[in-house]
Order: sequence, then C-alpha cells, then structure tokens
Amino acid sequence: MKIVEVYKGFEVISSVRSRECASRIIHLVHKKSGLEVLHLLNKDEENLFSFNFRTPPVDSTGVAHIIEHTVLCGSKKYPVKDPFLILSKQSVSTFLNAMTGCDRTMFPASSVIKADYFNLMGVYADAVFFPLLKREAFMQEGTRLELDEKGKPSLQGVVFNEMKGVYSSQDSVTSRIIQKSLLYNTPYGFDSGGSPDEIPNLTYEKFKAFYKKHYCTNNCLVFLYGNIPTKEQLDFLDENIIKKVRSFGKKVSVPKAPASFNVKPFVKDVCPLQGASEKKNVEASTVNLNFLIPFNTDKNPDDFLYMTAESVFMSELLFGPDCAPVSKVLIESKLGTDVSNATGVNTHLKYPFFSAGLIGAKESDALKIKELVLSAFRSVCEKGISTEDYKRVVLEFEFSNREEVRFSGPYALTYLSRAVRAWTYDAELTSSMSFNDAFLKLKKKMDKNPSEYVCSYIKKVFLENKNTSLVVVTPSKKFAENRRIIETKNAAKLFKASSKKQIQELLLKMYEFQNAENDESVIPRVKISDLKTSFEENTLARKKMSGIDVFEAQDDFHSMAYVKTAFTFDMLSPSDYFYIPLLSECLSSSGWKGTDWSRAQNLVEMNMGFYAETSFSIFNPESKVNPEKNPVFDRDILFLNIKTTVENIKDALDVASKIITLCDFTDEERIRTILTSVYENMKLSFSDNAASFAKSRSLKNVSCHRAKCEMQEGLSQLLFLKKLMSYPIKKVCSDLRRIFTAMKNGGAFVFIAASSEDLKKVKKELPVFIKNASLKPLIKKPSFDKKAFFRLTEINGIRNKIKAPLYDEVIVSDSTVGYGVTLIRGKGGSSKESFACKVLCHLLSNSALWEKLRMRGGSYGVYLMHGKLTSTEIFLTYRDPSPFESVKTFNSFVKEIKLSDFSSEEVEKAVTGVYSSFSEPVTPLSRVKNILMNYIYGYPAGLKSVEAGRLLKVNSKLIKEQAAFLSESEKCGESVVFASERILSPLIKKTCGKIVKLEL
Repeated sequence: MKIVEVYKGFEVISSVRSRECASRIIHLVHKKSGLEVLHLLNKDEENLFSFNFRTPPVDSTGVAHIIEHTVLCGSKKYPVKDPFLILSKQSVSTFLNAMTGCDRTMFPASSVIKADYFNLMGVYADAVFFPLLKREAFMQEGTRLELDEKGKPSLQGVVFNEMKGVYSSQDSVTSRIIQKSLLYNTPYGFDSGGSPDEIPNLTYEKFKAFYKKHYCTNNCLVFLYGNIPTKEQLDFLDENIIKKVRSFGKKVSVPKAPASFNVKPFVKDVCPLQGASEKKNVEASTVNLNFLIPFNTDKNPDDFLYMTAESVFMSELLFGPDCAPVSKVLIESKLGTDVSNATGVNTHLKYPFFSAGLIGAKESDALKIKELVLSAFRSVCEKGISTEDYKRVVLEFEFSNREEVRFSGPYALTYLSRAVRAWTYDAELTSSMSFNDAFLKLKKKMDKNPSEYVCSYIKKVFLENKNTSLVVVTPSKKFAENRRIIETKNAAKLFKASSKKQIQELLLKMYEFQNAENDESVIPRVKISDLKTSFEENTLARKKMSGIDVFEAQDDFHSMAYVKTAFTFDMLSPSDYFYIPLLSECLSSSGWKGTDWSRAQNLVEMNMGFYAETSFSIFNPESKVNPEKNPVFDRDILFLNIKTTVENIKDALDVASKIITLCDFTDEERIRTILTSVYENMKLSFSDNAASFAKSRSLKNVSCHRAKCEMQEGLSQLLFLKKLMSYPIKKVCSDLRRIFTAMKNGGAFVFIAASSEDLKKVKKELPVFIKNASLKPLIKKPSFDKKAFFRLTEINGIRNKIKAPLYDEVIVSDSTVGYGVTLIRGKGGSSKESFACKVLCHLLSNSALWEKLRMRGGSYGVYLMHGKLTSTEIFLTYRDPSPFESVKTFNSFVKEIKLSDFSSEEVEKAVTGVYSSFSEPVTPLSRVKNILMNYIYGYPAGLKSVEAGRLLKVNSKLIKEQAAFLSESEKCGESVVFASERILSPLIKKTCGKIVKLEL
C-alpha cells in the first residue's frame, strides 16, 4: 500500500521497507474512528496481532490489570464465561496472552495457520471492544468477600492472589519501591498490576468507568506482523470492529512530565522475610542509588529510540558482567554479597531511570554504598573506557542484530514492544522499529572518542543529576504481618459496608456464573484435517577430527557460529554432582593462570557469548541405540557453549581453549564471591520460582534423572550452597579443581553449527582448538549407585509417623500464597497412549480443574501436565491461597476422571490445542540443538513427524481408556506443598509426612 492511499476508511500514513525487520512497515489510521494500525508485512508464516490500549493508572487498585483479565470472560458475540480458556484448549496458537504494562495493556496472539489466526483475532476483537463485563466476572478475577462456615469474611480473587504472590518477592518489592521513590508524583508511582493492600478498594462502578474511557478505537493501536496481506486484515477489522462500535471515544495520553518530579531522596522500607532470622536479615538489605535519566520525552518523542539505545549501551558498558567498571568496584568493595538485581537501566517507562547498588548489604552502610557508586563513576571519567570494554558491548549488540531468538514467544513480540511503547508516548511508529539504526548512529558518535562520550554521559546522567534517590530495603517479618493486618481490615471494612445477605446473594450469582455450561461451539476452531504431520529436520553428521568425535549441523545463522565442547561427568561420585552449577559459573569468570578474573572475563565477553549447561541421561525405552557405536548416548554432559561471529571464530576458540586448560580455581577471593552471588541470587529467586522448586521436590524420587535435576536446580542445590558457604574456601577450590580435572580426563566431544559456507571456516580452526584445549576421546560410561542420588535429595524436617500422609513434604516459607504439587503414574514416551494422556491432561486443565481451582478457588494458575520423560501426570497450583485444599481436591478428582465423558468433538478440539507445540516455529539454533539432543537420547530421525501423526490419531475411545487408567493409577513421587505457617493448621499438620521450616 502507498502513502495517502485510503482503503475502507484507513489512510496510509507511511509505508517503508525495513532491512532490520525484513518487512514493509505500513502505518495506517482510520479517519473516522481513530483506530491506528501498524503492519510489519513480511514472509513470516507466523502471523501475530495485538490490540493495544493506553491505560496509565491513577491509583494502585490494579483496575487495568483486572480489566485485562475480565474482558476475556465473555463478550457480545461470544457470550461464554471464559473464551480465553476455550481458545487455550482448542487453538493451535503459537502465542496467546494478555499483559498489563506500566501504562499500556496488550492483547497479543499468533498462529501459523491463517484460519486459526483470524479465529483468534475475532475472539480478541470482540473481547476488548464488546465485553460483557459482568459483576460476577469482576468478583472472580478482581477481588470479593468470601465467608467461612462461621461467617468470618476474607478476601479472594485471581488478580488479588496473583499480586500477593508478586509482593512475596524481595526483588519485586524492591523494584516497586525504587520506581516510586523517583516517580511517585507521576502515574508510575502507582502499581498498574495492583497492590494487594489497595485492590479491594476498587468498586465495580470505577472498574466499568475505567473500561469505558480507555477501551475505544481512538485509544487503540492494532499491531500486525506476518505474511497475511494488509488489505485482508483491514477487511477483517472493518467488519468486526469499525462497523460495530457505537462510540469511538477519545485518545488517552500519558500525563506530561511534571514541572518537578519531587524525587524522594532517601527511602527506607521493608520487604518479605524469606526463611531466615530477623537479626540475620539486617545484613541482607538491598541498597540502590537511583538516577532519573534527564530526557524529556514530551519534547523529543522521536528521539526516544536513540535515548533507549544509548542507555541500554551504557548499562551494559558500566554494569553488564562482573568485570564491567562500576560492577567490579561494587563487588570488590565487600559491602554486599553481589550487585543488586535492580542494577541497570529501566526503559519500559516514559521516564526511564538507572539503578546501581548491592544486595546482602548492611543498612548502616547505605551512605558508604552511595559514595562508592559515585566514586566509581568519577573513576571511569578519570581513567576512561578500555578498548576491551567497548568491544565487549559492541559485540553484544552485534549478536542481538544477527541472532534469531525465541524465549517465551515469537520474535515479533520484540517489535510489538517497540511499537506500543513509541505509540504510547506519541513517537513516530515506523522509525521506532529500527533499533539497529539508532545503535549505529550511537556507535558512529562514540567511535571518535568512546571515553569522552562516556564521560560526558556519566556527568549528565549520574554526577550532575539532581533527580536521584537512595533506597534501602530490608527483609522483615513486619512486611507480611502488616500485609495480613491490612488484608483483615479491608475485609472487615467491606463486610461492614454490606450485609451478610447481600454478600451471599452476590456470591450465589458468581457461583451460578462459574457453574454455567459453556457453549463452546460459538468459538471458532480449525479442523484436524488442516494440520500437517510432516516436518523437515536438520541432519547431524558425525566425524572424527584429531581423534575426537565432532558433530556438525547446518542452518542459516546470519554469519553466526556455535560451538559446544561437551564433557561427560558421570564418572564423578554422586555427591560431586552438587558442584556442577558452581563450577559452570566459575569457568569463565574466575580467571586462569597468569590472568586475573576481570581480565579473563573481559577476554571472554569481547570475543564471544559463553555459558555452560548440563544434560542428564534419560532412560529411553524406545531407544535401539548400541552404546558401542554411540559413545554420547545416555550420558551426563556439561556443555561449554560459545557463540560468535564467523569472522571472530579463531579468537573465540583461542579464548575457549584457555578456559578449558588454564582455569585452575586458585583465586580464592573470587571463588568466594561467585559462590556467595550464586547462593544469594538463588535464595532471592525462591519466591518467584517456588512453583518450579515444588515441582522438582515432587519429582525427585521418580527417576534418577529427576533426582539429579533436583540436586542441581532445586531446593537441594540451594541448601547445598548454604552449607558450602560455611566450608573453608580452600576446600571448595580444591573440589572444583579435582572435579574439572576428572571431567577433562573423561574425554570430550564437539558440536559445531553454522551455515554451509561458514562451517568450512569453523572446521579449519577446529584442529588447533582441539590441540590447544587438550581434548581427549570419551571414555566408556561407568556404572554408579543410582540410589545414592535419591538419598542425597532428602532434607531434614519434622517427621510424622503416619503410613500414608496426604502431604509428603511441606516447605514452610513466609509467602502469602502457596504452591501444591502431586503426581500420579501415567504413560510416557511417544506411544499413542502417552499422547492420549497428554490430550486428557490438556482437557482437564482447561475445564474441570480450571473451574474448580482457579475460577472458584482463586488460584492464579492450575495445571495438569503430562510428563513424557517421567511417565507421570503432574498436578500443580500456582499462587494458590489454599494449596492444601487444592491437593486434596485433586486426589478426590482423580477417582472421578473415569466418569468423564468427552465427545469426539471435544477430543478433537483438545488435540488441536496440544498440536500447537508442533506448529510453533523453531529458531535455527533450536533446530540444530534438538537434532543433537535427540541423538544423545537415542530418539530416531523424523521423531517430530512420527509424534505429530500419533497425536492426531487420538480419539475419544483412547481418551476414555486412559481416563480409566488414570482413575486407578497409583500416586507416585511425593505430594509437596509450599505454604505459609499461618495456613498450616493443627489438623493439616497431622496429615503431613514431613514439615520443613526453611532457614536460608
């Protein structure tokens, strides 16, 4: 489409070709309704849309967040209680979500099937523009009063419980306090997600008024990405939105910058206490010095992208890895245990800011830390920026420009984020897509004299900045106690403002809404006949080079090269497995012979991306591999991964060989710092990742593979690190040295991936690397005591002498919400029965269990997951106010599964929903990694096509058979609950096998 062209009322504002996005970027505005459209038209078959609204908060009641949930609870065209749930169950979407940001709300979804894409868009369009917004849905998703058997009121609600979980994390609370200290007299001083203290203050009337003001065409940007023609999409928008809306509303703007931000210069507050004594946590404070970036987005909206590129570059330069100049000063000061997780730049707001500070610090050292940060900036100005530091950051930006990545959704989400941010702040949309152009503009300016540019930036943003705050946040029991008091007062206040009869009548209506039958036929879907079962796969070549097994795979990597050096470690004693995560962290950042740790880390960072990861042997009953012919089959492996540009492959491999041969773990001071950092950060992540910790505990006795995972990723690892903190550091270093030497003596293999042409360049350098790294051929897999791994995952607690505990292990923490996990034996592998179990779990998660535990129980998440590798079905609740009751409910529910009567149509819908994991596009790196891992685990070639074919043959008969099987299935693993001691009643304690009170 051309500029000024008008199609069905949509006028083309701009239409340009972008090399960076590999797209034609078309910006349109509907002249009458004000609806804006930005389409990145390209060859990508994974089409994505998103309806986006400006929703700056005016308080912390979380109204925008609750509306985000509630619009997806029924609309005019789709009057079912949960269209989103139905889409989750039957769509082949590659992404399906809704997100509330600090000043915007987004509703994105994507699919590789055109019919499914328009089905999704139709449901979402009706949801955001024509929602029912029933009071019952508001009560369910937001907050409501519940009455117990004695008539005592309590607060409940999905968003309410979600945010209670968010406010159980020290990092989350700290980041909110920092933001509020700088921006408390702007919309960013409020929590758009909602504070649990204030969510109950939101009335149904205010909720509807907020929706009416913000959800209109004049306040909406429709973002489109992919290969579906623009006019075809405009036809859809015209038919489903423009012709139906009665009012176009008015544009909502984020308030302009205040004349003065009135920054709070010093803030001292508390955060959740996580498994330690109050006295100990006085020395576990987070201290951050914060700087509002002096950039006026109101005057320069179109320069916002350059300012973003500049601030992200400076953040990586000054604070990136430990060797970055400011981070290095902070770490070596010993005033804290590690650089705080808030350190760096926050560019998601209209008024971005920097933070720099430490975790594990003393409250009394706050002013010392402030001066330390400022002196570090002054030092950079005096000494300048080294060539190595500058090259390190430039390489990182080069990687981001070349690599095709996929983390939690399509790469199109990156462009969506850029577009919506620019649109929210009235910047030009087309240029906002060209981040690389902004970086190149920055680089051109910096190349002349990097030190001079950096010094000028430091003076402006850090040293001469008046808008700064010092924030000290300390873990304390007072935090949870105060929250409980406020929650009780809020419940009493709402109860007093109403009558018991009114509350019961409203709850009755909500229960009727929740129990109503869903006419799922109103939600469109694709048919199984539309789904393919044939997928192309990369090939894996195995060769010998200098006596070492070398595997290679080809794909289009945009002149990037990937090398994995793999060491097996199944020759180690089981107790040594605990050390592998720490060893992985130390390899590239603890220095080596003749090179101190900061210089060594800088050499790594300026030449390549480096990280280590583990893979554990998995028993594969379908494998027909002869271990004699495949020495990497069924091994425990540590991969040392490097990525680099092809032109830099020689230098990257040279540095990698130094890591392998020269890393000697002799810098005791540095090893202690790394150990402390790993432990403190894992401890801090406990609340955010409690569901993963609980799941790992539950699975730890199911297989040796899962026991190893628990030892390296679960609570067992966290407690090991705590114990390691008390060891003499000489012993830790000695153990690391011994373990790595044993691994190298056990032999290695190498995996390389690049384009066909670039592989030649990589292979040319490989013999020198193999020689310099002193790599040896793999030895045969030794035998070991599997039971030892299970014993090592046991942790101490108070045991009850009961034969069949309802809850095998209860982990007591200070979180205000809980997590419950329990397992039953299922069918694993790639058999048709396994896929029938997977479809059945998908059906139950998105129907009966969802209604019982999320809609009615208030749990933010409820899942029944199929464990293909463990032959288990895993039940898990997430941010759950009643995790004990949820596990109990599931145990009763299991016996009723055989009574479930799913029609052929319901099963077919669920099959299409499960199929979405097959339709999701795979990045080149993931493709080649998958083929390597399938080889290691002994899976045959063409596995994906075989599995897709088996999935699409699942029918109602197979489902009924597996439902009967699961109803009679025995419990396996352990039932594990993470919960606050407050809900651990005397009655529940009697049903617990073991209660563990964490002391972290």
